[in-house]
Amino acid sequence: MRVKLRTTLKSQWYWQLTIAVLVSLLMASLAHAELKPDDTLYDEWPELVGTWGPMMKLRDNTDTWAARKPDGGWWVGLIHATLLPDGKIIATAISRREEKRVFEGGDQANTAGENSVSFVLDPSELRQNPKDTIYVRPIREDAEFPEGGAPGPGKRDYLFCSGHAPIGNGRILFTGGTQVTNLAQPDRKPEQGLTYARLFDPKVNEFSMVQSRNGEIYRMAGDGRYKQMWYNTTIRLPEGKALIFGGFWEGRYDRPYSDNLGFQIFDPEKLKHDQNPFSLLVAHEDSVPYLKISETDYAAMVVLPQPLTIAETTYEVAVIAESGHIVLLDVEPSSKKRFHVLTHRPSGNCPHQSGRRVSFLLSPAGKELIVVGGYKDSDIDCDVSRRADFYHLEHHAWYSLDLGIARPFPTTTVLPTGVVLIANGGPIRLPIEKRQPPGEPGTDITLFPKVTHVQILDPERYYAYDLGPWSDDPSARGYHGMALLMKDASVLIGGGLSLDGSYGIGSERPDIRFYEPYYLHHQRQRPEWGDVQEPIAMTVGKPIRIPYSGPDLKEEGGVALMALGSYTHSFDHNQRYIPLDYKRNGDMLEITAPANTFIAPQGDYMLYLVGPSDLADLPEEGPVTVNRVRDFGMPSVGKHVVLN
Repeated sequence: MRVKLRTTLKSQWYWQLTIAVLVSLLMASLAHAELKPDDTLYDEWPELVGTWGPMMKLRDNTDTWAARKPDGGWWVGLIHATLLPDGKIIATAISRREEKRVFEGGDQANTAGENSVSFVLDPSELRQNPKDTIYVRPIREDAEFPEGGAPGPGKRDYLFCSGHAPIGNGRILFTGGTQVTNLAQPDRKPEQGLTYARLFDPKVNEFSMVQSRNGEIYRMAGDGRYKQMWYNTTIRLPEGKALIFGGFWEGRYDRPYSDNLGFQIFDPEKLKHDQNPFSLLVAHEDSVPYLKISETDYAAMVVLPQPLTIAETTYEVAVIAESGHIVLLDVEPSSKKRFHVLTHRPSGNCPHQSGRRVSFLLSPAGKELIVVGGYKDSDIDCDVSRRADFYHLEHHAWYSLDLGIARPFPTTTVLPTGVVLIANGGPIRLPIEKRQPPGEPGTDITLFPKVTHVQILDPERYYAYDLGPWSDDPSARGYHGMALLMKDASVLIGGGLSLDGSYGIGSERPDIRFYEPYYLHHQRQRPEWGDVQEPIAMTVGKPIRIPYSGPDLKEEGGVALMALGSYTHSFDHNQRYIPLDYKRNGDMLEITAPANTFIAPQGDYMLYLVGPSDLADLPEEGPVTVNRVRDFGMPSVGKHVVLN
């Protein structure tokens, strides 16, 4: 098997051709390598292979949803999860009566999701004392009947497919969601986007409506139906604000979903002063068609660490949706040119949209946007699904890395060492003729045989390492899968759809487990914090001093600031890695804070110290496969930072 890099210039500027060619030659020199063809590549890098914790089922045996509760409790399929400043997780899920779901025919009323369930998990306790079954304690979401009365028989408001992101002071903003009648029944009605938002406060473990002091619910901005938001993306902006993209306003089963392509701003300062915090930035009719999302997808957005100025307009946010185009957005209210559409992701042998069912992230160096995997249901052999495509923000050129593993709906998680963990993946549906009969391996595993493998992507060298399949689990984690970085630098793997047999498991898999990356098993001493109290206060542009008497840290990437992850639908709405400059003076570290709030929007973070790992002891000479591994490092446990 060959891992190769190919450059595709999609820029309209002729003068960039020379730069792109030089970049391609450099990348090719780094990334071309002959690898063993026997599919045991992970045996070449034992120092990179992590370990898997036990599988833990999720169930709800409380009387929160007493009607129809099965013996032993509801089965709980994880869909949304956000890391909290204390290292715990606020999770949102859908519960159902049976562990396995029938998608066609059979008893759908008992096997489809019924209830919206939110709860807090404590990873430190679960890692120390794993359990076969975790019985969750639901938190009242305070939004089942928002106006003080039931909106109708069988009708409920769910956090299912909402948007969410941390907004500072430990709080998590949840925007939109869905209202649906008789979700688990044959007479299920179309799903309607919600017009309001909620806040989760971990200090009291409660949700509250975004409302005035006298209890008036603040509605999101927009005209009529465009206040409704479902599959809506929410990300954190500088100055403590949040940017919200509408997604859909309605989902029906007899026709395409109804788009809401508008944008709005959430300003917590307005809420503090008892004003409606939502303001319209872009109306649906003023948006661009390149932002249309496919059913079951989110648009993925990131704040650029250095805004791009094009034709006298400065753009702060990059968005990708079904079309595969990178769309730049200016979030300044007075902007005269709101959007700038860049070239689309190379489509390869796929004639369809190259932004469908992808994972999207900012490179750890902050110079590139990375699009990983994806595919359209009818394109089983689409080569987009096995690629990582890098869009260079300065050169305005695409270059592509063949990862060797096809993944629709992959997850991408930046680790504190500055590399990306790629995991999960699988199709959401397949034609009947492509399905396996009952009792056979899952159709997703048959057609995408390596989606249970994890990989490490080194974005500095444009190289991907296959670390082999996860243990003790033959099933995939596709749609709704997640991989969330923990405070102790392990990774929570959960949720996801698996097409086992003719029908499948799910709604979503009702289980979680922890992945321990390579660095948690190396022999070198892991950096340990001195007497440092949390939270650590940090101000943009100013240094801080903390005690540290451990081993030397890495010269580059020795201190890393990580945003609190907020995962759903293969996309982390709040992922960010910021390496910080530092100086060591005896038993003190002087750490330089980020220079501005575009590099790191203000709010809550985790701070990691990163020292050398066992990879530093590898021989400098040897087979090319070994020589490709540089020392990514070994991180400490994270410390909560409040950046102002």
